[in-house]
Amino acid sequence: MVATVILCFAAFWFGRSQSQPVYLYDQNPLRIDVALLTSLRGGDTTNVVEKLDALLELETLAAMRNRSSLQDHDRKILDQTLERVARYRQQHPWLIDTNTNGMPPLNLPGQVTWIAEQKQVEAFLRDFAKQSP
Repeated sequence: MVATVILCFAAFWFGRSQSQPVYLYDQNPLRIDVALLTSLRGGDTTNVVEKLDALLELETLAAMRNRSSLQDHDRKILDQTLERVARYRQQHPWLIDTNTNGMPPLNLPGQVTWIAEQKQVEAFLRDFAKQSP
């Protein structure tokens, strides 16, 4: 459990440190950090792991999109991290929730996009895991 949390924080921090932070309400890194730390200190590890898993998905998506723009050295560092993320995802698969609660997909464009992005991340990590030794 501790290793999982450390891996999630490492991937989360690495991905976050490569981009400018966004201080919008839902995406504010300070708000997210305080919420996660408060939950951990309160003993709520289940919800924290779920939230870190979601953050790992978002950070992996950002890494996928930015990977090609990195210099060789930085890409190698990112690839090492992505190998660890791929191994983590093999052990702890992310369950993609495709439930739209009966709403037509056209009424939920953000949800449909998120589902598609999660499937892209899953395929990317699966292929990435195949390439690693």
